[in-house]
Amino acid sequence: MPAVLHIADYVLVPSWQEPFGLVVIEAMAAGKVVIATNVGGPSEVIRDGETGFLISPHSGDAIAAAVVRCIQQPAQASQIARAAQRDVAQRFSLDAFAGALIRVYASAMA
Repeated sequence: MPAVLHIADYVLVPSWQEPFGLVVIEAMAAGKVVIATNVGGPSEVIRDGETGFLISPHSGDAIAAAVVRCIQQPAQASQIARAAQRDVAQRFSLDAFAGALIRVYASAMA
């Protein structure tokens, strides 16, 4: 997957249903702009316009508009990609996971 992400400019995830979508996290971690439907996991991970773009399912026009926006505004797309990369590092890193797990155990023991 890293080799595929390396050559991508944007990652489109036009799922009609998406439980979590590991590809969304992987793409964000790789510093790619993610354009995904606002269903399930992507809507919990992406902040629309800040760390990626969320679109309505079944909307090819919305996907196209988001891609065109990225092409026409490369500085903004780059800023979104960097923000996504930072967000994933903070929320989904091994340290973040370990900290959350410790908090769960501490709460259960209290």
